[in-house]
Amino acid sequence: MKTHSFPCQEHRYVLADAFLAGLADCLQGQAMSEAGGWLAALGKHLPEEFATPWERSGELFCARHCSERNSCCATVTASRATFIILYAVEQLLK
Repeated sequence: MKTHSFPCQEHRYVLADAFLAGLADCLQGQAMSEAGGWLAALGKHLPEEFATPWERSGELFCARHCSERNSCCATVTASRATFIILYAVEQLLK
């Protein structure tokens, strides 16, 4: 993957998708089918009702992106991906 900036295009989240598939395989199950679409939405602006409380308060954003709440903030994107991955395998972890 060649990029000169943070990758915010949906086809560039293949590593997160592959990690999720591998994790589900290790847990001997399937991740939620919707997870691929959720991962594809990373880096895009989300409507306020879909933002986590930490995003609304600005706590997840790095110092550079905090004031403008830029959806391409790497800190927010990594946090969103983590939330998605854990939610997608939640039933397998129980």
